[in-house]
Parts: sequence; C-alpha cells; structure tokens
Amino acid sequence: MNEELRLLLDATMLDEGACDTALLVAADWCAERDMHREEFVLRKLAANPDRLATGSRVYGTPGADSDWDWAILCDKTEFERQWALAGKADSFSGGHKEHESSPMIESAARFGPINVIQVSEKEQLAAWRLATHACWRLSKMKGRLTRDESVAAFKLAESTLVKHSYT
Repeated sequence: MNEELRLLLDATMLDEGACDTALLVAADWCAERDMHREEFVLRKLAANPDRLATGSRVYGTPGADSDWDWAILCDKTEFERQWALAGKADSFSGGHKEHESSPMIESAARFGPINVIQVSEKEQLAAWRLATHACWRLSKMKGRLTRDESVAAFKLAESTLVKHSYT
C-alpha cells in the first residue's frame, strides 16, 4: 500500500473533530487516484457520527498488513444497501470471521485496508467503545498489548452486553 495512504488512514484513527477532517482528506486523496470504492467508504464514515475507530491501529501494535477498523451504528439493511453502493467488497459477512456468534458484530465489510463493522444497537457500540478504551488503557500501562489480551477485553465487554440485553 502507498505510504501516503497509510499515513492518511492512520490520521483517521484520531478522536472527535480531527477524525472528520482526516476522513475527508483521505477520501479526497483516494478520489484523485480513482480509488472510488475506498473514497465512498471514507465519506460514509465521515457522515456517520455514530462511529468508533478500533483495532490495533488504535490500541495495539499494528503490523504492515493491519487494516483500519471502524465500528458503526446503523440499521443492517441500510448498511448492506450503502456498502453495496461502494462496489464489491473484498469480503462481506454476517459477522466477523473470528466472532461469527458474537452479539457485538452483526455485519462486516472490508474494502481494501478498511474494515467496517456494523452494529444496530447503541449498547453494542457502547460495548465496542468500552473494549477499545480498555485495550487502549492497557497498552498505555504495559506497552505492547497481545492479541490474547485484546480478545479478553472484547469478550468481557461482550459478556456485559449480553448480560444487560436480557435483563
């Protein structure tokens, strides 16, 4: 992947207002290079205020092939319709390959280096936010966060979600 695109996508992992700008700058960069699918996805992320940057780019030690993960809150039908407009996804599933039965993931679509995870309940996005923040805090305390440690944080957030959704 082009180093310039990698730097722009890294900037999209920022919080709050800076993230909106970074998403739009990265989308413009993609448009100039006829990367219309990625441009569309980045613009959709910028337009959705209920989004969360997550994954190793936020709290871990990303590898050269690590993707940029986003959890977004939207209706599953709308998600499928919107992402179909972006063009053929590299992968699309009813759940993430590692978490097929997870209540934290309803659908996921990958477009090049961008992975978009759809949830339709505010509680699901809150669980993603909780797990992402816990992983970020752990990484600041101990340095490098292992995959097992991040999976454990997400499992804990998932169990909290399941417990509260049935009570």
